[in-house]
Amino acid sequence: MSHPATFHRQLVLQNSSTNTENLSNTGANQKDDLDELLGAITPPPLKCEDIWFDDGNIILHVDNTIFRVHKSILVKHSSIWKTMASLPQPGHSDVKTISCVVLHDNVQDVKKLLMVFYNPLYFMYSLNSFQFLASILRMSTKYDIAHLRAAASAELRRAYPRRLGDFDDNDFDLKNKLVFQVDQNREDKSTVPASAQTRIWAERFAIEAVNLARETSLTVILPCALYYCARLPIETIVRGTSNARLSPEDVNTCMLGREILLKKQRELTHPFLYTLPPLRSSGKYPTPCSDGTCVMGGYKPLLSYILDEMTVTKPIALERFMKWSNIGRCIMCAIPLESAHLRKREVIWEELPNIFGLGVWKDLDG
Repeated sequence: MSHPATFHRQLVLQNSSTNTENLSNTGANQKDDLDELLGAITPPPLKCEDIWFDDGNIILHVDNTIFRVHKSILVKHSSIWKTMASLPQPGHSDVKTISCVVLHDNVQDVKKLLMVFYNPLYFMYSLNSFQFLASILRMSTKYDIAHLRAAASAELRRAYPRRLGDFDDNDFDLKNKLVFQVDQNREDKSTVPASAQTRIWAERFAIEAVNLARETSLTVILPCALYYCARLPIETIVRGTSNARLSPEDVNTCMLGREILLKKQRELTHPFLYTLPPLRSSGKYPTPCSDGTCVMGGYKPLLSYILDEMTVTKPIALERFMKWSNIGRCIMCAIPLESAHLRKREVIWEELPNIFGLGVWKDLDG
């Protein structure tokens, strides 16, 4: 990455030479002159009524949409715009001017950024939208808006966390199990906990998250995002969706990591889903379970049926298993299995960056 000062200077030069068209309009006929200015743009642009201020002194032209805003607002938030505003403008420096600046950005990205500038609460209302956070992260990175990059990064870090405990906090299924075990009389059991909604969209936009992390250097979210990608159908990993696809390098990274995770869950975190328990006669269980429905008490038909029907075809190495009764284990007999299961999950979590060729967690924390 270029040194910040060099990057800023290059962006300013690019905007001043190719991305910026400065046009001045003065006098009593300023409105007519502005209409003439806009009329010279081909094709005629669409005015964004939501972000159009008659007293604005700068027009942002993005694709076929124009926004009229205040230069002071842009300068307040962005060091890039502050630098651009400090450049000498050609002619009429002593009179009021309206500048028209052509931006080569996504129009929705620009609109969301301007909405946040003029209504800070808009950010708070949009935290559960990956598309919103992605737009803000892209724009704040490009235009050096530190506080918005930090805010968007924090929300994306929650969705694709650094710590296993935070990963579990986002697990909708796990939250339901824990809540409903405590409150069996809860009337509405279909409500999705607010923080668990994060896991739902985090998995849905996993491919986009990987691409966004690469684009904006938010590498700390890559391990979890790639894990979610590895859980997708192989066809989706390779071909992508209608909205996004992984780079060839990330397809390769994801497929290799997927195979490693499948092996580790069979051997370490979820071996109880792949094998029948030892026979009581083996001597490993000198005191058989007295629960007549527990496989450790000799009831094997249930587990045999489950193992015959079950096909673990996607990575679940980091998913906390709690359905012990579904595989014929009573609470007491599940304790040693669960203890080992939880320990191994922690091991795999610490190895997650390396599984996807990203080194170790501390290298990604910056």
